[in-house]
Amino acid sequence: RLKLYLLQLVQALKHENWVVDTDADSRESELAAFLISRSVQNFTLGNRFYWYLTVEMNDDNIANKEHTQMYTAVRQAFTTELEKTPGSAEM
Repeated sequence: RLKLYLLQLVQALKHENWVVDTDADSRESELAAFLISRSVQNFTLGNRFYWYLTVEMNDDNIANKEHTQMYTAVRQAFTTELEKTPGSAEM
């Protein structure tokens, strides 16, 4: 079911509170944490999540560079979490 709403949820990330702290770890929104945790568990969902983030990162219509940075940080957090997940090499 999450696949049906994934694009809208990825786009909703830009409306979440997001703090990037250069001295400490980035603090992701609860929505980002939820999407990451679900996406590392399912290949199809993870694949779509990765590409939806990539498209949003490279969207020339995004006027706010903070959104681009946020999508980049979420994608990085996702790939980092994916690397830590057992069995992710098969994905």
